[in-house]
Amino acid sequence: MKYLIICLAFSLFSCSGNSQEQSNPASDDKKSSNKTSCLADITDPAQWYSLSSVAALVNMAEESIEQKVYEKMNSLQYNWRTDRSHIMKLGKAEMEVPTNNVIAIVVKNLDEAIERATRMHRGRKTFTYEEYFNSYHSQVTKEDQKIIDEQIDKKGEEDENFDSKTAKKLLAMAPTENYSDISDLGDRANKYVQLAPGLRETRLAVLFGNVVILISVDVSDEDSDDLDAAKTVAKAVMGLCD
Repeated sequence: MKYLIICLAFSLFSCSGNSQEQSNPASDDKKSSNKTSCLADITDPAQWYSLSSVAALVNMAEESIEQKVYEKMNSLQYNWRTDRSHIMKLGKAEMEVPTNNVIAIVVKNLDEAIERATRMHRGRKTFTYEEYFNSYHSQVTKEDQKIIDEQIDKKGEEDENFDSKTAKKLLAMAPTENYSDISDLGDRANKYVQLAPGLRETRLAVLFGNVVILISVDVSDEDSDDLDAAKTVAKAVMGLCD
């Protein structure tokens, strides 16, 4: 997550892709092993998890759940409304609004992602699958935040069109908490809770062969329930390769 968030900030302000990453030492081998996943060959996101599976998982009628498939983004999303709500603040006023429940799935092909990252570094760095996962989907520490701030400042000095102050504010608007590793899922996995106004969403990242499965869940007011649902979805998606 930590270097993904840098690129997100840069992309909002004409990111040129020339930032210098601070991460694990470069490897001469792009892959940590020859292990691959059948998910890398599934081009239709709708095959990952069905509407009926979502309905059974959250005990809802299928017709109450909206399915969205984003083929270009390689993602699948389910949304529905329940009786949950949250308070939205508009200046001094407060308004109670319905909470939009969500289960979203993204499967990222790491061979393609590593190739793009290598081009970004002009061939000076490559990644194993595990190195890529650690660099792009691990916790943002205080030291990482310092590096991110330094790179944002550097980008602002090099590009007069890049608004470093706004970039930092945007990153600060989406804090996270409750980061932890998950020991019994895929080759590696971790989770955290993404926070924003009206949002408390559990994010789960799973390294599975040559793909990363990214799952976002907000179906409950309890983080533990959201994590259980995310794990269930992740296991079902990985089960396609059994």
